[in-house]
Amino acid sequence: MMLWLIACGGEASLGTVKEEQTMPSTYVPPEQGPPSEPLTLPEIEAAIPEALEKLFTADPRLVFDAYDEMMSGEDSVCPTYDAYFEEEYGRAYWEGVCTAESGMAINGYSEYLRLQPAQDEACYNYNGLCIEDYGYFVGDAVFNRADGQEFVMSGFTTINELDYGDYRYWRSYMTGSFIWDGAAREQSWLGDARDYYIRVEAYQYDIGARYLWMDGALGDMDGRVNTVYFTNVLWYDTLYGTASGNPTECVYGPDRRVEPGGSISLRDDNGRWYEVLFDGYTAVGSAVFPPLCDGCGEVFLDGVSMGQVCPDFTALDSWGENTDEQEGPWQ
Repeated sequence: MMLWLIACGGEASLGTVKEEQTMPSTYVPPEQGPPSEPLTLPEIEAAIPEALEKLFTADPRLVFDAYDEMMSGEDSVCPTYDAYFEEEYGRAYWEGVCTAESGMAINGYSEYLRLQPAQDEACYNYNGLCIEDYGYFVGDAVFNRADGQEFVMSGFTTINELDYGDYRYWRSYMTGSFIWDGAAREQSWLGDARDYYIRVEAYQYDIGARYLWMDGALGDMDGRVNTVYFTNVLWYDTLYGTASGNPTECVYGPDRRVEPGGSISLRDDNGRWYEVLFDGYTAVGSAVFPPLCDGCGEVFLDGVSMGQVCPDFTALDSWGENTDEQEGPWQ
């Protein structure tokens, strides 16, 4: 081809070679101060009861209360519900952006099953069981009302509350962020702008026996401890152990408090994880070594023991004791 072009008087071009190239500059990371010191044992010990208190005040029923209040201004065109979805699955589903005549505005999507109403002024009958609270809520949306209230949710929550006659059972699963600046903001965990990924199961018998199991995390906490993760944390009192045929042996102190089983991990402001291992039951009737049951847990950082902490488990011990002021595991 080259010979043919030359013979015809043409010129062969192999393209233009770029003589100068601009090289990317060297990446210079932003200046950072020295890493913070590791948490001390007293800081770890204080953070655990604080996290427990926050979990026991995070009543998932308030998510449904917030939704109902924010959506009280809806009309026939805002939102537009998916009729097939509601008929097929029994849940209200909408998505998109709209503003109702009341001034209520929504943006996002939501799949919602309201807390079921009582039947015969007692409970909602489901397959022969008495369900007093059952609801399901998932979505990613912003809700605004004409009076300035805002509710932002991104996540999922569900709750079951069943009455079996001689005992009650609660189950809740909540993950994501739920923020509401409504009238009850100061008295509600919804005003804390905190992240949750937590599962809870609880039993409370008429005789006073109690059982509680938790697994999951609480994030965006204030202070140096920003996240607390509960791994298979199980606690049940001596009455429950007796009623189940597995007497509780992991007790300590003159008032015979029960040490939980499982682990509680904490992450500090520098990303370090501290794991606290407790000596209680990991399952009902599992083996324990009573001499180790002292209410204390050993703390490990990078697999190396830092020593022990003995957190205040009042929040864990006391839930459900005053049924006039508490309902289920949420105070």
